[in-house]
Formats: sequence, C-alpha cells, structure tokens
Amino acid sequence: MTTQLMTHSLNPKLGPALSSIPACAATAREPAVDALAQLRARLAACATVTPASRGELLRSMLSEFANTMPMDELRELLPAPSANGYQRHVLAADPNGEYCAVAIIWGPRQFSPVHAHHTWCAYTVLEGALMETHYDWCAEQHGAQPAGHRLCARNTVSYTDAGYSGIHCLGNATTIPAISLHVYGVDETQIATAVNHLLPVLAT
Repeated sequence: MTTQLMTHSLNPKLGPALSSIPACAATAREPAVDALAQLRARLAACATVTPASRGELLRSMLSEFANTMPMDELRELLPAPSANGYQRHVLAADPNGEYCAVAIIWGPRQFSPVHAHHTWCAYTVLEGALMETHYDWCAEQHGAQPAGHRLCARNTVSYTDAGYSGIHCLGNATTIPAISLHVYGVDETQIATAVNHLLPVLAT
C-alpha cells in the first residue's frame, strides 16, 4: 500500500498552466476546457456562501462536474499515474486563497494516510473507484478507531467540515488507475500543509 504524496500543478506558479496548452490542443479539448471554466465560475460563487449552505452547493457542483467532464479529454491534461505515489494537480484556485480544486491521480494500491482535516473539503470520484475507511476519534486514547468503510464508485460525492468529524483514509484498492476531484478551503500553496491532519490509529 503506497501513501507517498507527489504534488504537481496546472497552475502557472507551480507548473504548466492550462492556458498554455497550444491552440490546436485547446480546440480539440474544448468540452473539457468549458467544463473547467464552469467549475471555476461556480467555485467563485461558492467562496461567498455561508458555511451552512457550502456543503450542499459543493455536492451539487461536484456531481454536475462528474457528469459533464469528458474524461478522455481531462485525462490528456493530466499525467499518467506514478508508481511513487498518488499525485495532486491544481485545476482551479481562488486568487484570494479562499479555495482550490485539485485532481488526484491514484495508481493501483495507493492510499492516503489516515487523517482529519484542517479545513472544509469535498470530493467526487471522476473515474474508477476508491475505497474510503471511516474512523472515530477517541480522545481518551488520542487515536483514531476504524468505524467502517465504503466503496466510492464514479460520481460518489462527499463533504466534511474542518475537525474530527470526517476522519478517513481514501485510496485506490483496485489494479486500475482512478481519478478524483477535491475542493479544499485553502490557498493552493497550502495544500501540502493545511489540509490533512494526520492522526495515529489505535490498534484493533
């Protein structure tokens, strides 16, 4: 089981920008570019909503994106899975640092560490399937206790607020690659440090 992280980006500050795709390629990928533009527009609106309505809006937004994004075209904009660990690629980011949207490319048998969240976050599965194991926080023993798991097929959508309510481990238990889309309430430069709150797991 691989848990190592690799970070890459389609943002111009961290790597080749989506807008830098040659014109001929951008034309061929027009539906994907349109879907990404719509995602950015809706995320901009999400930055101004109240916390109480954020979860519902994000679930609707991510479900729509999963249903409309041409995966063959999105796959061309993303790298192949890496044997060294799952990879994050920024697809959209708020200039004021309110949010960022990240595609994660999972190779076979690649999993996140068990973690809570420093910020609100939402995700949907775009391609393949992911296994999610849920945990309860045990304050007395200062550790996470396994509490069940589920198979997340394409278009599964999840949202959690910051804190210990959404402790989980997410990953690809299959032998084929998977792609998911995640939205975090942090600036893109803080993805590696301000999203996952790694936790110890209690022995079972």
